[in-house]
Amino acid sequence: MAINWVDRAENANGRVVLTQQELKIPGIRMFGKHHTQKAIPALQKHYHENCFEFTFLSKGSIRFSVDEKCYNLSGGDLFIVNPNEVHDTDAHPMTLHSMFWFQLDVSDPKRFLYLEESVASGLIDRLNALELRVVQLDETQAHAILSQVFLNFCSPSQHQRDMGAFLLVYF
Repeated sequence: MAINWVDRAENANGRVVLTQQELKIPGIRMFGKHHTQKAIPALQKHYHENCFEFTFLSKGSIRFSVDEKCYNLSGGDLFIVNPNEVHDTDAHPMTLHSMFWFQLDVSDPKRFLYLEESVASGLIDRLNALELRVVQLDETQAHAILSQVFLNFCSPSQHQRDMGAFLLVYF
């Protein structure tokens, strides 16, 4: 049975998870960075209520499964999971890798990444219309943008965190 997974804030063992409570940015449920030093256990079947989840793998390889279909990812791949969609790692441990991942809560277009409601609704509609599950990105450029987003999000300054949100919209 799948669980509704809600990440908690964390900063240990190469893993940093920033949640809505720290970020205070409407529409971002969480943003994380993970650099493994050793293989970690498989992810159990789970979903994220009302959230898209984007995972950008910058190094290594990992495997995800959605609706019994497996996706093998390597550096430069962006993996997209739709809201409420059950996914896991198909009982495979997660090998050495570096990644960024984030969840966008699309339940309220009036409060989404500081965008005006009609713009937010349009963006959410475009996200819902995506047909690709895996998108190959320019690894260097995507890593640079998401690294800057992460640095901004780690700032104690709300202004800097807001700048991170604007970069994420650009991404």
